[in-house]
Amino acid sequence: MSWYLVTNSPDGAHAAARVRIGDKQLVIVDGKVGEAFDEIDQSSFQFSPDGSRYRYFAKNNGKWVTVVDGVTGPSYDNFVGFDFTADSKHIVYIGVRDDNSAPDSFRSWIVLDGKIGPETDLAHGEVCFSADSEHMAYSMRKDGKLVVVRDGETGQSYDSIFNLTYSPDGKHLIYMAEKEEKPLLVIDGIGIPGANLDPYICDYEFSPDNHQLACSWNSSSDTHDVRDIYVVDMESKVGTSLTIKRGAQLGARTNGNSRQFFNSDGKLRTFLFQSKEGLGNEATKATDVNYNNSFDSLYSADGKQFAAMVSQTGGEKVIVNGISDPVFDWVSNLAFSPDGSRVAYFAQKGEERMLIVDGKVISRNVDGRFVFGADGKRIAYVAEEKSSADDVNRKAWVVIDGVRGPIFDEIVAGPVVRKDGCLEYLAHKKEPNGRLQLLRVVVPGFSPSSEKGVIPRYSSSIIVG
Repeated sequence: MSWYLVTNSPDGAHAAARVRIGDKQLVIVDGKVGEAFDEIDQSSFQFSPDGSRYRYFAKNNGKWVTVVDGVTGPSYDNFVGFDFTADSKHIVYIGVRDDNSAPDSFRSWIVLDGKIGPETDLAHGEVCFSADSEHMAYSMRKDGKLVVVRDGETGQSYDSIFNLTYSPDGKHLIYMAEKEEKPLLVIDGIGIPGANLDPYICDYEFSPDNHQLACSWNSSSDTHDVRDIYVVDMESKVGTSLTIKRGAQLGARTNGNSRQFFNSDGKLRTFLFQSKEGLGNEATKATDVNYNNSFDSLYSADGKQFAAMVSQTGGEKVIVNGISDPVFDWVSNLAFSPDGSRVAYFAQKGEERMLIVDGKVISRNVDGRFVFGADGKRIAYVAEEKSSADDVNRKAWVVIDGVRGPIFDEIVAGPVVRKDGCLEYLAHKKEPNGRLQLLRVVVPGFSPSSEKGVIPRYSSSIIVG
């Protein structure tokens, strides 16, 4: 038997593994063994946002099928997309079949909750839901063109359609389109004049009150010297063009989220890099930078803290609220605690791998995985033995607030913080007889706060041979 994938649900309440037994593959979810297939697409396995459901692609006899909550769906030659809605109630994808009778051979259909719906376009077919799953929009081919169908109503035809997106409140639908080789920004079925956007690389985001839309893209894709922004008033559908020169970064992401262009008051964010002071405060104009590049940046969840990873001659470093940390060979995994009070990241200098929290090295020989408690007071991370010639048998463990937990052969998933405040991770441990245990380790009371020094204990295990 071979293990290929082990993962937790987003809330940490469920665990899944993909294994091979002989020439067959199967998925085990919470100890329940699923159907055996010739092949399972490892990258396709995903829990729903609330962790209560799961899905993946599998193949038998040369045909692909979907498996949702353990139930096998219809077979197709291929799939495009395969996503749960935000509330986890629905799942949608585009199924593709090779129809030799069709002029272009391939035909594709939108499949919602396992039911085959309207035929769509293989190259540009898209489906999206509003955040509350009350509204649905999709693109489909009609009379040789593409149209968007929104809640059953068909819009204008275009040569191509990209990036269907609802506003957070579900009242507006936006997408990029091309007509006669000219790009268009389409809002609620209306093409916005003057928005000379690149439909292939454009990012967009609504303001917190849903009254504005910001679109941004690199107008010089080779050098990234110029960043263009187009801001649209959603009521009047009138846009304003802005150009940000090299040196300014429009917006930043929050932990695990897309880039944010707006402050909570609806004003655009623009940040200025400076050579001595590091990362400056919010600015309205941009100047040249002395750092080579800012390759990631983010706000804390409350919007009060800002951090960026930058590269410069001699290495990379992190800048938090204008204050620079030391230079390392490279840095990664930058994240704020959920309450925004602390910041952590992974750094490497030579052969030494370190976890940096609030500017201080708290551990060496870590693998980059860490998680804060909800109030930021507690932190758990994965540590491992120093590199050696026998890396295959190198041991690993989870450290909670500086206290090392049990030693395992491998920490295969996690740690994650569950909704009930427990910390959970999955680990491999070999028994003396050579059998491999997959252990779910649960630490009660990790978040939002509890006494320090709680040692993880085995809560359940799956024995495999």
